[in-house]
Amino acid sequence: MFPSKNLAFLAIPKTATTSIEAALCDLADNETAQSDFPKHMTANAFFRQWHKDHPDGTGAPDAFAVIRDPIDRLGSWYRYRRRSELGGSPKSTADVTFEDFVIEYLKEERQPFADVGNQFRFCTDQQGRMLVRYLFSFHQLSVLEGFLARRFETPKPLSHLNASEASELSLSRQTTERLKRQNVSEFKLYDSVAAKGWNEFGVPARF
Repeated sequence: MFPSKNLAFLAIPKTATTSIEAALCDLADNETAQSDFPKHMTANAFFRQWHKDHPDGTGAPDAFAVIRDPIDRLGSWYRYRRRSELGGSPKSTADVTFEDFVIEYLKEERQPFADVGNQFRFCTDQQGRMLVRYLFSFHQLSVLEGFLARRFETPKPLSHLNASEASELSLSRQTTERLKRQNVSEFKLYDSVAAKGWNEFGVPARF
């Protein structure tokens, strides 16, 4: 969190979070308890904790996050879980195709290797209301760099750290269409950001 700038960074997994944290770590509030606000805490959990700590509800920070094309993000998860360190683990994708990974992801009860969450649900409360004020595209991080430079009054270049090894992945049209139907809210949210590289949302006055 960055109290002096009234900002909080919410780290959606597989969206360059390591790079962003590295760029901003020297400006973060070091007094914030890590146990209260752990990495990859959802917006709903973050603001519940915030209002628990601040019962009067005043001074809640503007949250910002990065969103990634949903299929590309699933591909990053799939590649990340193919690494040798996970060999033999229930989370390993070494012995499944990307097609099978996505099909498993779409099940109501998933096997551990495909349990990777949803970006729309990360950003919203239980009623589906947006809690993240500023949302940026993973695929246009220069827009986020500009925002951070203005907000912090100093350049904050983002180096892409902790990236999964690139590889070609194939997904059938049938599975792609099914993914888009079942996760329509996530695709719409990404589309609302993709054109300009960012979007600003009206955050509910009361949590």
